[in-house]
Amino acid sequence: PTASLDIRSRRRLITFMKGLPQTMVIASHDLEFLLEVCDRTLVMYQGKLVADGNPREIMSDDALMATYELEKPHSLIPHVIPHHD
Repeated sequence: PTASLDIRSRRRLITFMKGLPQTMVIASHDLEFLLEVCDRTLVMYQGKLVADGNPREIMSDDALMATYELEKPHSLIPHVIPHHD
């Protein structure tokens, strides 16, 4: 739902969606978006449910991500920022 949005509009949509009182079903391949918006994530592979739970826990499971050829969201990958004196 955010593919063609600029950063500000994406942020507004995410804030709006998080404020809604009802349950939503979202089908998306954008793992960063799902990580920001969802409290629960279901992962399907070839029509079968292979994971169900907290999005951060699911997307941090290296074995699961590798098995189903999913790319870990950049926000979950540690980044090293070199310090220069």
